Amino acid sequence: MDDKTVQKLRERIVSNTALGAPVFEIRWRTVLEDFKKWESSPIGQAASALTAQLELLRRLCETFPEDDLRSDEEILRVCLKIQIT
Repeated sequence: MDDKTVQKLRERIVSNTALGAPVFEIRWRTVLEDFKKWESSPIGQAASALTAQLELLRRLCETFPEDDLRSDEEILRVCLKIQIT
């Protein structure tokens, strides 16, 4: 996932979360590090782009359950790179 997409996701989650900055930053770094490890693993390298996007969304939703990211159309649009009409 490119840096621009990651930054958009971060900005959107920060704008909606009630977490304090230190807690958010720890969770954010952890989810990105874990996702990058997955992405570079044999499974991640063999995965399609859509599978990788869904995996990142799954990890974000598990990491920030209090923010209900699955209901946020902007998060879905940015993460899955789709147009929701």
